[in-house]
Amino acid sequence: MIDTFSELVLTDIYQGMIDIVMESYAGRKNIQIQAMDVLDMPFEENSFDIIVANSMLYHVNDVDSVLENIHRILRDDGVFYATTFGKDGLINYINNAMFEMGLSDSKKIDEISYFREWQ
Repeated sequence: MIDTFSELVLTDIYQGMIDIVMESYAGRKNIQIQAMDVLDMPFEENSFDIIVANSMLYHVNDVDSVLENIHRILRDDGVFYATTFGKDGLINYINNAMFEMGLSDSKKIDEISYFREWQ
């Protein structure tokens, strides 16, 4: 597990999001923030240990090309994490986790009658 990083690169296609992130991370020396299209990432091959696609793949028209580009810039022993939304995907996961922790009375979303408060 990596406890520290030498550089963190944060990207988004929208300049408005970049502006928000720049405001939050202003003054950090090891964070690079830039607007770019995921289909046209100007990074060298094998240059990243970890790549995270956070709730964005469903916005892309050509997912195969994006994954090829990610594969190109990810080191051979690197890790790619992707989160996305699907039909009832996130709500089912949350409800099952809550059921397992005893915070919901049913695994089936349409049968939930209450949520218990943390004790």
